Amino acid sequence: MADDLGQLYGDYASLPDSRYASTPYEGLKSAASNTILAKGCNNVGCNTYNANEIKNATLAADVVIVCLGTGN
Repeated sequence: MADDLGQLYGDYASLPDSRYASTPYEGLKSAASNTILAKGCNNVGCNTYNANEIKNATLAADVVIVCLGTGN
């Protein structure tokens, strides 16, 4: 969800124009020398959870930011 505007805003609002909005990942990746994006779920409903991807991304992390979508 951290790099997908559609899933972040969900079905409660129209799709934002990417010229005027950015994802949390886009906004934060320039703040650090090393950023890793790990998608733990395949969609907002989290039908498939990838625990290994999350574990590998957070093993040596100094800061972890979790982004959750608002869709159905």
